Amino acid sequence: MNVSASLTPFNSSTQESLPMVLDTLPDPAIASKTCPRRTRLQIDLILLAIEALELGGSEAILAFAQELDLKGIVKDRVNLWRMRSSNPLRRAHMRRPLTIMEAKALVVIACHIARRLTVLIHQLLMICQQMEEKQIPFVDISLVAGG
Repeated sequence: MNVSASLTPFNSSTQESLPMVLDTLPDPAIASKTCPRRTRLQIDLILLAIEALELGGSEAILAFAQELDLKGIVKDRVNLWRMRSSNPLRRAHMRRPLTIMEAKALVVIACHIARRLTVLIHQLLMICQQMEEKQIPFVDISLVAGG
């Protein structure tokens, strides 16, 4: 006799549940379910800084999305670009709103990458302070290299 049983509760939705890392974050007290303009701008600038500090920054963003089980929100490179192009100051700005869940996912990813880059950031700040103390001007490397 073959008997099968379903483990899905009768009244549960088939929609995927939120990853645990996003479920623990509080929801902001805003009326709409989309991010304000300033928030979109700041998230994109943080991700831009990460990309400037880390070689292959966008690949790291995608890798952390998979590691943190956020692949349902940050699916691929195109999806990441669309989320970031909601920044109103980008030249290729799209009027697509950034949802709260997408913003939370990007912030969690940025925090994990920034935590990994903490030592590098401290080293760069110390070098900057030393250069200021010695009154050494900051020079664009491309000007020195002749490029």
